[in-house]
Amino acid sequence: MPQNGQGVIAVAAILFCSGRLLFWSGYAQGAEARALGFGLTFYPSVLMLLMLCIRQLS
Repeated sequence: MPQNGQGVIAVAAILFCSGRLLFWSGYAQGAEARALGFGLTFYPSVLMLLMLCIRQLS
């Protein structure tokens, strides 16, 4: 990440850790219980990857 966007890394790390805990706690209840945990781990990573790709292309 660029220097001015490195605060996003800390937010993504917090979301990832809390998402993994939610995913783990809802694992036995099925896919619906895991959905929030999955979203909190997957989407911030994808958004950061897209931000970096856009930055490289411009």
